[in-house]
Amino acid sequence: TWSTQLWKALAQGWPQKLSLSGTSRSVFSYARSHRVSDLDAHAHCQVVIIEPGNFATSVIGNLVHTSPHPAYTKPGSVTATVRQWVADGVTAVSSDPVRGVEAIYKLAQIPDPPLFFPLGKDAVQRAREHAAKLLADTDRFASWSDDLGERSYADAI
Repeated sequence: TWSTQLWKALAQGWPQKLSLSGTSRSVFSYARSHRVSDLDAHAHCQVVIIEPGNFATSVIGNLVHTSPHPAYTKPGSVTATVRQWVADGVTAVSSDPVRGVEAIYKLAQIPDPPLFFPLGKDAVQRAREHAAKLLADTDRFASWSDDLGERSYADAI
């Protein structure tokens, strides 16, 4: 689908996002393993990585369109993919930003939020595709770990 292709293209140019994701996972794991017994109840932190889909905002309408530099016109590049995405009007299918903010506020109120929170039907679809690929790859290469030792991480802690 176009969203999967765009996601892959954007992910190639976002190492900072992946770094933030890794840091968020670490903080999430620490917060989960050091529940309120180790932290003051008022200082208890929760970590959620919100992965939003496409929301109907004025960002596309406010874009200033210029001709790209020749270095950024290579077919399949991140820049070319995003420009085509905008030109094709893919942004016309969007979620309501007010309802999105309401969902985030509701999420902040629950005592045990998820680490990953896809927001919007396109984001949910992307998350499902990613999860299926992750499980398929894990099953495909799980045997590569068979001869690495008998102890699991759970046994070590």
